[in-house]
Amino acid sequence: MSTATFSFSVPAELANQTRDWACASRLSVSEYIGEAVREKNESALKDRMIFLSKRLSSRHLKEHEAQDDATNDGLART
Repeated sequence: MSTATFSFSVPAELANQTRDWACASRLSVSEYIGEAVREKNESALKDRMIFLSKRLSSRHLKEHEAQDDATNDGLART
């Protein structure tokens, strides 16, 4: 697996807190941050999929209702 390097600045308090949590998790700071980013990305993807699913479901419902309205045109069903 290839790796990439990120460099960013955070407040000292966040850096210290992150080091403490990484240590408590028995991970390096890099591993801890990598896992946190992975979890955040998975959560964002899940939220996006839920949003799109609801949107698609809403469209499908509207189309279904429109088709139902068209079948109630007064003609006898067989």
